[in-house]
Amino acid sequence: AKIAGVENIYINFINEHHNVPEYIKNIYPVNHFSINQEVVNKMREDILTFHVSDIKANVFFNVFDEGSVFDNCLKFISEKQIDLVIYRKNPQFPDSTGFAIKLVRRSVCSVLVLTENFSRYNNILVPVDFSSHSREALETAILFSKFANISKVSLLHVIEHPNISNWKTEHDHEEFVEILKKHGSKEGEDFLKECQTTGVEVDPIFKVDENIENGIQKVI
Repeated sequence: AKIAGVENIYINFINEHHNVPEYIKNIYPVNHFSINQEVVNKMREDILTFHVSDIKANVFFNVFDEGSVFDNCLKFISEKQIDLVIYRKNPQFPDSTGFAIKLVRRSVCSVLVLTENFSRYNNILVPVDFSSHSREALETAILFSKFANISKVSLLHVIEHPNISNWKTEHDHEEFVEILKKHGSKEGEDFLKECQTTGVEVDPIFKVDENIENGIQKVI
């Protein structure tokens, strides 16, 4: 909120397993309301543990106790024109990882996924392919690092190793890997010149792997 100067923060609780039939609501409307109010009160208590007094933003608490968790999220994002969703994986929630992946893929806005053991940022890794999107990701990470008092951000570029087993080349495997790394390093230098990195050290990492995703996972 401090970084982006946001106007509104929405704290949402979505309970997929509280689909109450309409006739029960008519019989016990007060009891149904008390469940929602209890959740809102708990969320208010939790949020007060953070230093929110110096954040110039409106904070709203919402409870959704009917329908699909995922559908409710996407609908809310669209209706409120949300710019950033922050989701923390919960080991007690079935398929929490799968839910996070779906949210990232289907959401129309940026999504920040926190692990269940998240406490604070210490190390930030930004995988890049030297595109304009990568530049925006790196500059966002630098903003995060400044507010979290992190002095260094790691930039990772994984170079996909082509299968050259059937190629005729004067270089052996090790030499070919070094050539790829040098080429990636030169691209990285040119890329960093275009980025706003003032005040934070950027540590470039160049790896060669047969699969880009696997290369990223190995560094993590």
